[in-house]
Amino acid sequence: MRAKEKLIAQADKLAYAKEIDKILSDLLPLRLDKEATEDYYNTVLTPDIRKQNYDLQLKMHERKNAMQIEIPTEEHYQEELSLDIAKEIRKELFNIISEDKSFGYLYYLLGTERNAKKGNVPIDCIPNRKTIKQTIKTNRDDYPKKNLDSYLEDRFNYTQYDSIISKFIVDTDVVLSIFNMAYQVFDVVRCYKNKVSKIGNYLNSFEFSNELEKYLTLCLAKNLFDAFCSTDDTTYHCIREIERIIDPLQSKYSESSNTECSGKKSRIHLNIQKGMKLDFIRVLNAMYEKGFFKDEQQNKISKKEVFETFGECLNMDLSKFQNDLSRSLTDSTALEKHLKVFEDLKNKMEEIFNSR
Repeated sequence: MRAKEKLIAQADKLAYAKEIDKILSDLLPLRLDKEATEDYYNTVLTPDIRKQNYDLQLKMHERKNAMQIEIPTEEHYQEELSLDIAKEIRKELFNIISEDKSFGYLYYLLGTERNAKKGNVPIDCIPNRKTIKQTIKTNRDDYPKKNLDSYLEDRFNYTQYDSIISKFIVDTDVVLSIFNMAYQVFDVVRCYKNKVSKIGNYLNSFEFSNELEKYLTLCLAKNLFDAFCSTDDTTYHCIREIERIIDPLQSKYSESSNTECSGKKSRIHLNIQKGMKLDFIRVLNAMYEKGFFKDEQQNKISKKEVFETFGECLNMDLSKFQNDLSRSLTDSTALEKHLKVFEDLKNKMEEIFNSR
């Protein structure tokens, strides 16, 4: 479980949830930087340890110990935790990040501290940079970034960037801000999943400079869900609540700006015979799961985009395909009924083959 998800899930049981939330936010962009993480640990998280070391050095100096000839200097830092609660915060923080391997360097520092104080079996906390990097890539929570190029090294991000600048005249600094906000939305909203009211409250409280920025940010956040959480049924509510906000803006920003929609209208329509639409959804869904569809760079493409594109070709709205698919899979329909269209296709293929 990601640290932020665990924090939100256990917030009511923690004494210092607010402080830990700030620490996690501070450290998100530092997780691959061992030295920066150590510096944060030493200056922000451990004022009590510095105080203990200072007191020890001062006593050694007062006792004329040759190892401490000079008078020690007591160091303080602007962002450091309160002296009386720092130890307890580190204890709760260790528990929160214990399952999130992207915080490997911080886990090592906190684990080493605990190992030094406990006489039982030591905690295995040796960090692995490769594991940290892969976990960050999987979690998609590496934000905020200070320059746009840091995002565009990733193919998915570049595709989103290309789409934005191809349809809208947007300054690159604005695009960077959109990426940072979209990743924040993707990060936080995932933590609530089935808590619909909290998802709505968070999205509605998010401040945007203007309507276009709001539209582009939430579209990018939705695309992140479609691309990287399509197999996670628990994020359906996240996607739907984002759609609830951007759907009213589609006619203004999508149709008017998308030059791809200006071409000739398709003459293809789906057969209106009863059951055809659901059978088509079943077949298309199976083809998607089988890996038939990729984007222009042969990267993974979201199932929703595939259905919406086929819907445009067929002059019908397939954006809510999940509703039809979910009902057909959760009702009492026998498996044989779901398989019938595939049997029909098999029989038709045999007929075509044998008619040669």
